[in-house]
Amino acid sequence: MNKYTPAQQDKASLIEGRFKLLYSAANGDMSVDQYNQTHSEQYISTSELLTSFGIDTSKPFAFNGKSFSLDTGGNLHALLPTNQLNITQ
Repeated sequence: MNKYTPAQQDKASLIEGRFKLLYSAANGDMSVDQYNQTHSEQYISTSELLTSFGIDTSKPFAFNGKSFSLDTGGNLHALLPTNQLNITQ
């Protein structure tokens, strides 16, 4: 850690905090609604986190085996897998 500036360490903490929350939502340890209520200065935005991983947030994405999307307000939405949709024609 001594190689990094305090600003870099702070940024890493913000990333870690948001990552842990997203992981909890993907694992089912917290609901998506609870996750969306975690907007604060303690964390970076979900969009910023995912973009830092190279994920295009304008499209649905998978995290820990679950499918999600972000709306224009940055809120997370869980998507049902196609095998769970009951589609009749």
